Amino acid sequence: MRRLRHMRSRGSASAPLGREPLRRAAVVLCAAAHVTKGNIGKHVPTEILISSDPWENRVAIVEDGTLSEIYVEREEKVIGSIYKGKVQNVLPGMGASFIDIGLGRNAFLYVDDINRQPLNIGDVEITQGRSGWTIGEKVNRGDEVLVQIVKEPRGLKGARVSTNISLPGRYLILMPTGRYSGVSRKIESAEERNRLKAIMKRIRPEGMATIVRTAAAGVSEAELIADLGVMIRMWHGILESYKRPKAPALLHKDMNLVYKAARDFLTPDVDAMWIDDAHEFEKVRDFLRLLGPQYLDRVKNYDGNLFHDRGIDEEIQKLLRPKVWLPSGGYLIIEHTEALTVIDINSG
Repeated sequence: MRRLRHMRSRGSASAPLGREPLRRAAVVLCAAAHVTKGNIGKHVPTEILISSDPWENRVAIVEDGTLSEIYVEREEKVIGSIYKGKVQNVLPGMGASFIDIGLGRNAFLYVDDINRQPLNIGDVEITQGRSGWTIGEKVNRGDEVLVQIVKEPRGLKGARVSTNISLPGRYLILMPTGRYSGVSRKIESAEERNRLKAIMKRIRPEGMATIVRTAAAGVSEAELIADLGVMIRMWHGILESYKRPKAPALLHKDMNLVYKAARDFLTPDVDAMWIDDAHEFEKVRDFLRLLGPQYLDRVKNYDGNLFHDRGIDEEIQKLLRPKVWLPSGGYLIIEHTEALTVIDINSG
């Protein structure tokens, strides 16, 4: 699988990587994915390259010397952040309310996003709940509520929020107000799924729900307990923070791209993670001492322009060209118009 993620630019027209070129790059990476199919079941040398500066964070995953994934973050991300908000308006006709969380535009809280499963828990086995309540029975104007952003603000629209908090860890997602638990569908082994379910049944706090992430396959019960403990402490800290400030207030800020890469991408299959910013390098090492001390020796500092020296910048520029040659001898023509993106596939 080839993935490409891009967080919107700060609005600069001169930004080297815009939204549509990045979509085009994603298409090219997907089209070239078949090249590595022959390596399934074999160890493929894998490195994570992280370039960080005050303007943007970039993460590249290189498999067998070839760029396979690229992620770019150019603005402070708010999705996943948790706020103490205040209800400003309740609209029974829409089944929604507007919450002041301090971001300028009021956030949108839909009735079914109150006391139900989180919206952003990924590929999991989970049973959807049924609300059956009206918005007026759940919140009133002036109420203070604990909410998490599940969809970032866009244009004139404010963020979408939910009262169902989800806290992602390395192996688990903790849902302190959830009711249903599950295991990632990407863990295909029935035996492994049953093992993980049995462990979580023993260690899951009463009244809380958990989702076992794909990275948990094969990990020990002790590692799952440690990961769960980190998230429970985080949740208790959020609850303590909720008591102090007046609404609106930010209680918990989600990680930026650098730390998410260390949490989600650094696995036993990765040989090294290179970071070209000394400050971020030390912070990532501190982060891993808590979440993944077994990977500390794989995190290395790079003195220089990492993406330039490793040819990543050149590869990105190639991906952004309208004509892209494929290993089979064919090529793609990718053109963006106002209404759609056109992909022309030619056999050569």
